[in-house]
Parts: sequence; structure tokens; C-alpha cells
Amino acid sequence: MNAKPFAAAVLAAVLALGPLGAGLPQAHAETAAPWAKAAATGDYLADSYAGLSAGHVFENVTTDRLLDVLSTDGNWFVALAGPSHPASQALLPVVNAAARAAGITKIYHFDPYLDGYQLDTTLANGIPDVTGGASVNFADSNPNGLARISDVWKLITGLLPASAVAPGGPLAGYAGDTALLLQVSISNRQDVESGKTVVKLAEVTAAQAAAFAADAGGARTTAAAALASAFAGQRASARSDYQFFKRLYNASATRKETLTAASVNSVGAPVQIFKDSDWPGEAGFPLKAISVVELFNLLNTPGEFPILFAGQGCPNTQAVIGQIALRAKQLGVPTVYVVDFSLDSNVKFGTAAQIDTALAFSATAGLWVRAAAAPPEGATDPGYRYGYSYLYGKIAEYFGSNWVTENSSKQDGSVSYYPNAVLGETPTKAAWDGDFTAADKPSAQRMQVPTLLRYNKAAANPVVATWLHREREDNNPAGSVSYREYMLQLSWVLPTAAAKASTARAQDGLTVTEYAAEALAALDGVLKANTTVTHAFTATPTPAITGTAKQGQVLEAVLGAWSHDPVIKYQWLRAGKAIKGATHSFYVPVAADVGKKISVRVTASLPGYTTVAKTSKATAAVASKAPLKKFKLAAP
Repeated sequence: MNAKPFAAAVLAAVLALGPLGAGLPQAHAETAAPWAKAAATGDYLADSYAGLSAGHVFENVTTDRLLDVLSTDGNWFVALAGPSHPASQALLPVVNAAARAAGITKIYHFDPYLDGYQLDTTLANGIPDVTGGASVNFADSNPNGLARISDVWKLITGLLPASAVAPGGPLAGYAGDTALLLQVSISNRQDVESGKTVVKLAEVTAAQAAAFAADAGGARTTAAAALASAFAGQRASARSDYQFFKRLYNASATRKETLTAASVNSVGAPVQIFKDSDWPGEAGFPLKAISVVELFNLLNTPGEFPILFAGQGCPNTQAVIGQIALRAKQLGVPTVYVVDFSLDSNVKFGTAAQIDTALAFSATAGLWVRAAAAPPEGATDPGYRYGYSYLYGKIAEYFGSNWVTENSSKQDGSVSYYPNAVLGETPTKAAWDGDFTAADKPSAQRMQVPTLLRYNKAAANPVVATWLHREREDNNPAGSVSYREYMLQLSWVLPTAAAKASTARAQDGLTVTEYAAEALAALDGVLKANTTVTHAFTATPTPAITGTAKQGQVLEAVLGAWSHDPVIKYQWLRAGKAIKGATHSFYVPVAADVGKKISVRVTASLPGYTTVAKTSKATAAVASKAPLKKFKLAAP
């Protein structure tokens, strides 16, 4: 790997501001939760960091996305940071500027505070462990076999050499509100100790944040220069959403489908949910994994979006997620946002040669935010509660009272939730109780997984479409209507020979294959854009021109980072008027351009979105090329 010695000047500049924090960090002082924001543009990091704008180099990642990156060979840059941390607000704009100047195009951003507010994964004893559910990764890590919020940090550091967290290592004594930039070089992902190198490139603690932001003692300036040196000659590796989904879901589905012999509910053999033959060059892959905190940003963003609530180890999700991706591509849907209710990981991968093999998975275990606010079954310690349900409850508040789920019909025992940010507290009453009042602690109806819906914050009912099966009228009491989320098996969707031959009934007298066919046909009603809503690109950068404005010299349009991957058309302009045939990303001035200024107009379009045109600043007047010198041949 191409790892440089860590940038000592960066650390020297930062450490001069004060000592590194030791022991447990101070209590988090943040008072505004991430869901308090009233408006957003759809770029979570640009919306959340005062010093970042569209075109920054950072990509926010979920726990599973970070684990996937740290399990892949490459030269990775990782920022452990969060918008609610002053240290991160101070450091990340400096990192972004240095990276862009050096041609570094990807730095992965992970917030150790999983809710962006109080759930600090780095605190072994600072936040009460109030979750429920056995984790496949840490089933024996604490009493009752329950997962803790600190287990997430163990998952991350478990993929790094022991030296990384040992005294003197880059992560020794790390606190969750510290901004830290790492370079992780992986030459052999199967060998954690000798195949991986971790280097600390920059660090700002909470105590140092104000001084660093003010450039006290020139620390910020010195850090910027040192980062420029550290980035020089480097190239950042990148891991796409397709690569992530392919590894995670192919492994978890194969684990499920090969556990039993072939039957109506099992393929009985390894499977590929995502196949390269379906996604040549990954073109058009629409699924994008986002965290719960990113979801809140999306729910505050103008426009209309399909959102898939999924489960890493959920066999019902495994059955349809590949089909949802393919149908979205066929319909021209640019992005389907995928949210997993697990804050940790419900898939346990192996090590060494089994690094891509799922050794175990669980559908709803671990740090599962969509779990009832009550002690888990068998728990004797009252401190163990599903305390993170406030995250789920807040989502339900965004969806509104007209939101429909299977449990809108009060089927299968709807479960109450406490949606405010109070760990471990339970609701006093369910929202559907007849005597429920505003004085009662609110709760939310239960959503099954997978659930696919389309959301538009400006609509009277923000959930404008939901992927549901309407139950046959003769199954319902007089005058009532009930619904079911589509809970399918992969064998029904393929379908396997056993499923096609089965006479079993999935719902309303439908065979399992009939029910699956109905579900796939119903995808269009959710994935297709609502034609009454006009979508808007959230990032529309003005293009720039590089090159010398001279006859015969190449000018090139620099597009910038548009949101939603639109179709771009170019038109070069001479003195503000279109040049016939000049519709490429580059242009070579001709004699007619001499003395005139050149600019370029880019037009972005996408079905269902407002077309946007942006024009660059004009160049200087085009200079003429030097005339050829005439040479006189000497007489022989």
C-alpha cells in the first residue's frame, strides 16, 4: 500500500492547543437533535457542516458500510467525525480543501454518535446499555446476551490491527466527540494484523476546537499545509453502493437459503441477489444506503423520494431487494434510499478465507430501533430496554397520521414506542387507545420490514404511496379495510420449482407465487414518480472552464458535483451565442473566436425533475495563434 508516514506537522499543530483527552470523555453538550432541522437540500453533510458545500469529498457511511470498507483492500481515508461536534466543524473544512486541491476524491465520514446526538459508541460505561435483542456479533458480551451501543465500536476496531488501539496507537483513548482523520491502507484484507496499516493524519479534540477554528497560534494554517503534504501523490480508494449491497446481501441470503433443504420457502442453494450480469459496469444502480440520521435530513428535503426500509438479515428483505433495484433501473428512478433499523450489524462475517461468508445473521436483533419500548423477554435487569425507539418514533411523526401500515389495522398486536430522546423510558399509552390525549407520552404504529414507500414532505399526506397488499373484503369486518406489507420468500419470487408446484396459500387465497407476482407488479405504484410533484436537483453547481483561451488550444468544461446523477448536455457559447456543433465537454477555439469571449452552458435533465441550465463565467478574449514563420532555403 502507498501509506505515507503520518503528518507529524498536523499533529504538532493540534497538540499544541492542549493535551489529548484521557479516560472517558465529557458528557455530550449538544441540545439540538438532528431531526430539529426545518429544511435541507438532500446533501446531509453539506447541510450539516457550516464549512462544506456541494462538491465536497466526504461520503457519510452507515456502520455496515464502514465495516465493508475496512474489509476491502485499498487505500482508504476515513474521518471519524460528526456535525454536532465542534471539533469536527473546525477540522473537516480544512481536510476538504486540502483533499480537493490534491485530487483526493473520497473520504468516508462516520459519526461515532449513531443518532448524531447522544449515542456515543466509544463510551464503554458512559451511556446506559438499554437496548434489547441478542447480537450475532456480541451475543456473550454482556448480561442476558444483549447488544450494547459500545459493541459498534468493537466491530470497527476489531477490523483494525491491535496496535491501532494500543497505547500510543492512532485510536488510543479516542473519544467520540473528537475529529479524527485516518488513512487505512489494506494490502491483505484477510490478515488484520499484518495486512493493514492505520495512520493518524489529523486530530482535533473537543477542548481544542475553538482555538483551532480561530487559528490560534497558526494551528489551522499549519494543519492545512501539513495535510497538503500528506495528500500529495496519494489516491483514495472508493467502494460503491453496488459493491456493498452485493457482498452484504449475497452473503446473508446465501446463509439463509442454504440452512435447510429446498422447500416451498427455501432455495436450498447459494444465491446471488445482485449479479454483475444484471449490472454491467454498475451502471444505473439505484440503491443508496443511508443512516437513520441521514434519513431525517432526507425527510426535511423538498422533492419526492422512494425509501426502502430493509433488514440486513431479514429473509423477506433478501427476497425483494434485488428486484426493487432492477425495477427502479427499468423505470429510470435514480435513487432508492435504503434505511436499516439496525444501528450495528445483523450479519457476522467470517475472517481470513471466510471474510465474505456470513457465518450468522439475525433479522431484528442487536441495536434495533424499531423495537418495543419494554424490557426484552427474559431480561431481569430493568435497565435493559429498547431505549433507542425514539429514533423510530420521530420517523413516524414525519410520516403523519394518514400513514398506513399493516398495524394501522391493529393486526398482530401493534406495538407502542416512545419517540422522544429519553433512553429506556416507556410510553404510558398507545396512540390508538380511545382515551389517548396529548398529555400521554406518544407512540407509533409498527412498520414491517421490508417496507417501500414514496415520501414528499410538501404533500398533505407525506407518504404518498406505500407498497401494501389490500386484504380481500370478505376477510374484514363490515365496513373495515386492512392491509398487509408484502412479506415474501426468495423462493416465491424466483420462483423455484417447489414454490410453483405448491398449493400453499400466502394471503387471500393466493398461492405463494401469485402473491409474489402481485407484489412485484405493485412496485411500479411506489417507484414511479408522482407526476403531480416536480422534483428539484439539490446541488446545481455552475460549470467552470480550464485551459488557455487561444486559437487551437483545448478548453474543457469542469462540471462540478450535481445531485441525482442527471443527464448533462453541453453547449459552448461565443460572446453569449451558441456555437454550432460545439456540444461536447471540450472545445477548441477557431479563427472566428479570436477577440471574443467563450463560455459554456450545461443543461441537466432527469425524468420527473425540473431541467436546470447553468452557464460558466466567460474566458478572456480568445488570442490568435502565432503565425508560422517563413523560412528561405539557402542556395546550394
